[in-house]
Amino acid sequence: DLAVTATCHGPSKDPIDGSYSYWITPYSSHLPPSPEQLESSALASGTIYNVTIDQCDADFHLGKIRLPKAKLWWPHTHGSQPLYLLQVVFRSSDNTYESRVNTSFGVRTVSSEIGAASKSFTLKINGHPIFLAGGNWITSDQFLRFSNSRQRYFNELMLMANAGFNSIRIWGGGITETRQFYEVADEVGMLIYQEFWMTGDNNGRFAGEYDWPTDHVSYILNVRDVIRKLRNHPSLAFFGGGNELYPIDLSPPRDIDEQIRR
Repeated sequence: DLAVTATCHGPSKDPIDGSYSYWITPYSSHLPPSPEQLESSALASGTIYNVTIDQCDADFHLGKIRLPKAKLWWPHTHGSQPLYLLQVVFRSSDNTYESRVNTSFGVRTVSSEIGAASKSFTLKINGHPIFLAGGNWITSDQFLRFSNSRQRYFNELMLMANAGFNSIRIWGGGITETRQFYEVADEVGMLIYQEFWMTGDNNGRFAGEYDWPTDHVSYILNVRDVIRKLRNHPSLAFFGGGNELYPIDLSPPRDIDEQIRR
């Protein structure tokens, strides 16, 4: 079963009554389907009535659905990468306001275990052990000058795929990669290990202070937003707290570590 949740952002001076509707269709990298195409090609859909938006940041649970004959997403070394498109629309009861958002997703499970014989970490996709062959991604465009170029990301990730990689670790001393990066990773079939923005180089182990960053509240808010932004991407295998953080009782700071693990 799939859980459908809509998150509302932005100021709301007055409560708005309305309804949420959603459609799931096969994904296409071209333009999103029109409303007419959505209704005719939808694999699943639904509408939630009597919704009142009265907060600037709230989650609305639209229910659980079963996607008929769902096709599983795999890393490119083990299978294909079928994707789906979810479109969610909020429409006010008086039809004076409408908000529409699209997101692509894939169907897969991620689990891990410590091997009984090897005593080592084993990652499983769809219950199948995956031999991870990958490399480091030290932000090839730190200032995001070309961040809207899907073609650039595609070319770079295909270089790694053609080299035999099926996984990439995004270094904690860099940045969270963009939506375009993750969309291409979904399509190429690359597993991503995304670290949060801490490194022993300035978080106490080799330099700096163990209580860095200075603003823990803002840091946690950024962590929450990044998790929400990336959680639908099947290429995202897991998050990590950062790079070369040690000792574990000091780095990351306890309050940040506890919040991340929630």
